[in-house]
Amino acid sequence: MGSAIVYRGRRLHMLLSMEAIICVEAIAFAEKKFDHQPVPLDYGNVPGCTYCFPEIASVGLTEKQAKDAGYELKWASSP
Repeated sequence: MGSAIVYRGRRLHMLLSMEAIICVEAIAFAEKKFDHQPVPLDYGNVPGCTYCFPEIASVGLTEKQAKDAGYELKWASSP
């Protein structure tokens, strides 16, 4: 599988593992050795994390992407 996959400039080992699982399940399904068709990976739900202090994490759309997609946004913050 290699050491990592690069997605949007990030090296994501877990994403690579999930893609491999989906690939093997798809092959097994095609050969009728797996009882259901695998669900494609939703790349919109890939989390990101920056290891620093304090730590920063994100998942989903950016504010601009959400507005462009027509979502109504609500804001909240914590200290």
